[in-house]
Amino acid sequence: MRRRGAGTAVLFLLLGLPGLPGSAPFQGLSELRSRIEKERGLPAEERREAIRALCARATRAARRLALELAAREEIPDLEALLLAHAAGLPGIEAEMLRAVEEGETSAIRDIGARWFAERDGARGLEVLAALLEESSDGRVRVACLRALGRASGKAEAAILFRKRISGLSPSNRREVLRGLSGVDTAVVAAFRREALEDPDPRLRGEAILQAVLRGDEKARRAARKEARGKDRARMAPQLFEALAHRPESADLDLMAGLRALRVPRQALEEGRVLERLRREPVARAWAEGAGAESGLLEARCFALALLEGLEGGEAEAAILRLAADREPSLRIEAYGVLGRRGIRRAVPLLERALDRGSEAARAAALEALFALRGGETSFLEGRLFRIAKSGPASLRLLALDLAARTRNRVFLSLLPDLCRDRDWRFRAAGAALAGKIRDASSIPLLIRALAGAEGRLRDDFRRALASLTRLYFMDVEGWERWWRDAREDFELPPPPPPGNEGGRPEPAGGTKAVFYGLPVTSTRVVFCLDVSGSMGRRRGTGATRFEIAKRELRNALERAPAESRVNLIFFDREVRPFAKSLRPLRRRGVLERMKAFLAKIRPVGGTNLFGALETAFADPEVDTIFLLSDGEPSAGRILDPETIAAEIRRRNQSRRIVLHCISIGGDGSLLRRLARESGGRFVRR
Repeated sequence: MRRRGAGTAVLFLLLGLPGLPGSAPFQGLSELRSRIEKERGLPAEERREAIRALCARATRAARRLALELAAREEIPDLEALLLAHAAGLPGIEAEMLRAVEEGETSAIRDIGARWFAERDGARGLEVLAALLEESSDGRVRVACLRALGRASGKAEAAILFRKRISGLSPSNRREVLRGLSGVDTAVVAAFRREALEDPDPRLRGEAILQAVLRGDEKARRAARKEARGKDRARMAPQLFEALAHRPESADLDLMAGLRALRVPRQALEEGRVLERLRREPVARAWAEGAGAESGLLEARCFALALLEGLEGGEAEAAILRLAADREPSLRIEAYGVLGRRGIRRAVPLLERALDRGSEAARAAALEALFALRGGETSFLEGRLFRIAKSGPASLRLLALDLAARTRNRVFLSLLPDLCRDRDWRFRAAGAALAGKIRDASSIPLLIRALAGAEGRLRDDFRRALASLTRLYFMDVEGWERWWRDAREDFELPPPPPPGNEGGRPEPAGGTKAVFYGLPVTSTRVVFCLDVSGSMGRRRGTGATRFEIAKRELRNALERAPAESRVNLIFFDREVRPFAKSLRPLRRRGVLERMKAFLAKIRPVGGTNLFGALETAFADPEVDTIFLLSDGEPSAGRILDPETIAAEIRRRNQSRRIVLHCISIGGDGSLLRRLARESGGRFVRR
């Protein structure tokens, strides 16, 4: 948690209150403390076990340790776990006030506000009243009112809740109601009933959803009416979930229309709603029958989403019908489902699809066929080999990626042509192929290709050579001298461990430019930097995350190779590129204008991560992206991390862009995946 002053009225209330109790020995906790400290920097899922073990100890010493660790924790979810455990301590008013005012997530702010509402008696309610009076931050006011709503069994809390709730904006009232979905005190129930008639569609939708989940049939009828009304787009996530609760066939048709609106929160929550729907007999029957055969495209798409998780012959038959649909986009989705489900009887259909249609459809069919037939030598050395040798460019690149996974040596016959191809993407594919399909005959081809390579390609060929030899030379001459001496007696060493295929941790390729410790070897690079509000959070040095990022970026730009072409893309809720395409960094005035552009940016708003990547991918010259973010996507056309990763992977099949990803503070699971699937590197700071 950051350190700054509280509001004047709140400080006045806290004057004279007792401080944190004196220090006590951490007997029995030293080993646990050491483990938590040692694991700092690992992904959240790998650290959660130790932190939960600490939180299972209900002693004062354990709670004090949790409070100490929470103050230094960079991953918000883990900070919330620690802070919730520490909430059992007395005398921590200042820490809980900072949580309310400065917490990075609503969970952290809620923990602090609930401490005042539930543990600090009348003084706590006075603090919440002062925050509601003084704070201009809607997130703080939401946390205070959620805490008051949960404590509204107390007369004073109920009075304060009723007095203050009407003064909030509709969006903040909606957040309050969403946070009180499981609360049924008289005051909250009255607020929920009033919201059913509210003019704000999203607040009304949230109230309808909560009422439907409580079994209110009148609210269900209202949901059906709203799903046909003029405000349905703004209410779609809530209406979708409300209709999914014990649905009838007519409800599923309405849900299909709502799903087609593709609103952000729906993308985040759809997975669990679909899982629940698949257990409903009426949903299965609809997906296998009326949904899959509907004249409405959105209904057929919704049926396919349901069918992917349904077992049985009827479900498979329906997926096959959708794979022959007249709508190309639906066929492409269905091909993917056929491959993931392992439906072998789809092979003839996919073979036909591979011979005609758009490149996107043919690529989807090829991936599905590989999932079904990737273990068959006849397919690998026949159909896949022919496409990898002479198919359309996008299909060739995909086939080469698939071939590298098989490690089938027949594909090495393509390496000489790949290493001298005029298109850099095929030279990069050749380097990757040689690194995966290990054979000493590839080494002289890679050395010759390295001689003519520059920028990122130079690094690609060095990594492939290092993977085959477990050696590393900076220049071509070093490799040539070594090979002249070693080729007669050379034997391939064992493969390097996963994640270190390049042979050494950080091959810098001679560059002086680094970004968060990652060498900038590409000369066609885009830096995508998150400038959302949370990047204004201060680190232990006192500098904000964005101030550190600006310093790193300026240093990288100043030390980049002279031939570099660069673009900058900053993103919060909006996407702000420096230019439409790469700019020569050493052209007169370019570096100075980039620095001026950087100096004007201020952290504010949400995180439109997909929009930034989409903008970067729009430039056909880009071969490397450095992506820095400190949170999950919260704005833009696509928010769901799984959907973002799948879409970037699809687009990158014909681009071969490497994404190096830097996660600031957060767990960074999406960034980790983007880096891994593109052959880039991931670091967390």
